[in-house]
Amino acid sequence: INHKKNNLLIELGLDMQNRDFDLYIGDEFILSAKAGKTGIMKIKKNNNIGSRLMRALQNREKISLRV
Repeated sequence: INHKKNNLLIELGLDMQNRDFDLYIGDEFILSAKAGKTGIMKIKKNNNIGSRLMRALQNREKISLRV
């Protein structure tokens, strides 16, 4: 997971482009999203989900993606 100015970028690779994913922190379902044509998921830092992900990264919680 990379940080940009206002976004968290999850790079999945070109073979995963336009696929749907579920994001979990631990066993807690967070969101369902689609990777873009470049294989990257963008999540804004300043909304509820983005701030929850930032806290999980700081606390070193397990973050998983499921297809």
